[in-house]
Amino acid sequence: MSPRLSKRLSLLGPVVFAALAMIAWTQPWAHLVLDVEGTASDITASGSDASLPVMALSLAALACTAAMAMAQRSWRLILSILLVLLGAGIAVTASLAYGDPAAGLLAPVGEATAIGGENAIRQVIATGDVSGTAWPLIAAIGGVGVALAGAFAAMTSGTWPSGGRRFDRDASSEQEADEAVGDTRVSQWDALSAGDDPTDEETSTRQVD
Repeated sequence: MSPRLSKRLSLLGPVVFAALAMIAWTQPWAHLVLDVEGTASDITASGSDASLPVMALSLAALACTAAMAMAQRSWRLILSILLVLLGAGIAVTASLAYGDPAAGLLAPVGEATAIGGENAIRQVIATGDVSGTAWPLIAAIGGVGVALAGAFAAMTSGTWPSGGRRFDRDASSEQEADEAVGDTRVSQWDALSAGDDPTDEETSTRQVD
């Protein structure tokens, strides 16, 4: 695999999988059907109710990927390791929500029933029919993908082509020009200190030409 292709895959992978986790976060993660006085009430919990860290960690993964695209070689390894940790965090938090769908229903049920206290709300949830969806699992898969992409970046980032060579050459040329002007000014000052007129040589050069 060429270094350019490995760089593209390393930068594209986290973006795709983090976006997958973010999309999953906006979907329903759990449903609860309560029978309140003979009336069935359907309460839905989304990713924002079940696991707030998933969105925060996904946004951090996107920011980390953008920074890695512009970073120097030494910083790429650090950022790629950070990307692995962020992906693992997404996978763990989403998996916990998948394993306990009732936890995501605490806030919606509390608002719907005006009941306070986790134990009291869980007792209400226990009287109903709780069902989870596949979206937490999809978010966890997105986190695993981010972590794997970060690991791949850590292994290949040392071979990535540098995108700033042209700017480095421009900066180097500008620095050389500044140094040349500085040397000319120093030589003119030395000539004045010696009692010579540095413009005489320039004038004679124009006359010869």
